[in-house]
Amino acid sequence: SSDVCSSDLSKFLRLASTLVLKLLEAIVSILLTLFFAGPVLLFMRAVNTASRWVVSTIFAIRALTSSSAPRVTLSPLGLDNIWGYKAFGNGNSRNVLFVSMYQGEFDGTRYKARFEDDVIGYVDPGTGRHPFLRLRQIFSRACGYYAWKQDLEFSIDNHIFLWPDPGPGNPMTEPELFDLLSELAKDMPEDHPQWQEIIIPRFRCDRLGMDAKGWGPDGPGEEHTLRILRFHHSYGDAGSWLLLISYCMAEGKIPYAV
Repeated sequence: SSDVCSSDLSKFLRLASTLVLKLLEAIVSILLTLFFAGPVLLFMRAVNTASRWVVSTIFAIRALTSSSAPRVTLSPLGLDNIWGYKAFGNGNSRNVLFVSMYQGEFDGTRYKARFEDDVIGYVDPGTGRHPFLRLRQIFSRACGYYAWKQDLEFSIDNHIFLWPDPGPGNPMTEPELFDLLSELAKDMPEDHPQWQEIIIPRFRCDRLGMDAKGWGPDGPGEEHTLRILRFHHSYGDAGSWLLLISYCMAEGKIPYAV
């Protein structure tokens, strides 16, 4: 029995020594990584910070010395940069499409004017600042960095479109809507801020089979007004846009904006 105990003890000691060695190897690896990688990462961060400062200074001087040069600000948020990623080949869609239907008529002309006054022109009474100026800026790349570029020719007409009214009995159909959405999913050019609203005065929802409670007394087949939000993901998401419209244009009374 003494031989058995001696054998078990020997196995235990070998196992314990192996575990200790593995632990020491891990500790040494971590220390070496911190010793060498730490300074390298700090150096890279310093170079990136210096490069951003140089690029920002160049763009600031250019904007001050030339009235035709747009103001360019490097994106300070990593989230903006994430949405700027574009894969090779066919790539990935960076747009958000949000479709909403309204019962009855929708005054697109009045909505367009109110959006320009209550959102684009909104001034925070507490700070005196314009919190939605980004809607006047173009998300682009500058010297390898993602940046926000001022649109010197900004016009609400380039962003809110009123679809031609074909008259009663000639609504847009679901197949036509899906064809339109497939086109709207494509990237927008960078000549203007990448957000749009398309207001379609007549649309008939048949194939989705909505019930009468949701879409009026006539149920499926009734004509509705359709509103399509199209925007680059760096400007926000569907929820943030609904909150913006709710609090700037409806005094927070839109119930689904949470």
